[in-house]
Amino acid sequence: MLPAEIIQCLSEVTGLTVAELPAVLHYGNAAEPAHEIHIESDQELITLWCALPCPEGVAIGETLLRINSGWRDPSASWLYYDPRRHAPVLISTFTRSMTSPAQFCTSAELFFKACDTMRTLLADRVRH
Repeated sequence: MLPAEIIQCLSEVTGLTVAELPAVLHYGNAAEPAHEIHIESDQELITLWCALPCPEGVAIGETLLRINSGWRDPSASWLYYDPRRHAPVLISTFTRSMTSPAQFCTSAELFFKACDTMRTLLADRVRH
């Protein structure tokens, strides 16, 4: 995929204007604060990631491990703890040479939904 194809896809899927890569999209439903979804691309990979609120009062390492072990999402994303951001990060990567624009558009939309789902999962861990 070419950078222009990535940008066009992101604009189509989100309805937001994406001018260049890397990009940060503020995306989400109106009832909650928007997620910052980061889109980065190099010669080999396209990376989508979003930092999520870190739940307080839970063992974060154990929580992320438990969520990852049962996380079967079509976005093919995974969760890890980023010590630089002090936050859980949901991430998905795609090999540029093996990803068509149609595949990326579908996967990007699934990733945006996965960020919402993961935010809910983390919030539910705090309540239990």
